[in-house]
Amino acid sequence: MNFSLLEQWPNDADGSPEPAALLCNGSDYPDELALLSSLLESFSIPHFARHHGAAHYVNLIFGHNATGIEVYVPVSLLEEARALLSAPPVFDTEE
Repeated sequence: MNFSLLEQWPNDADGSPEPAALLCNGSDYPDELALLSSLLESFSIPHFARHHGAAHYVNLIFGHNATGIEVYVPVSLLEEARALLSAPPVFDTEE
């Protein structure tokens, strides 16, 4: 259990952790998940990834799997996280 995640996860009105909402499905390649995690962490959005079915075991054998992962965020931050993922890239043109 990741206590750091629980400490960052917002609570609802009765003090229990908010429900998790599905943000997106992604590939299980480490670089893609690392990029997504970095983006969410830079905006202080707690998240976790979950493998589909037996995908975790396939990942152990082959290093990745074709079924991908699901990324979840707190329901109160879902729209903010979606906006981050759909925002157009900004390129620094100054040299």
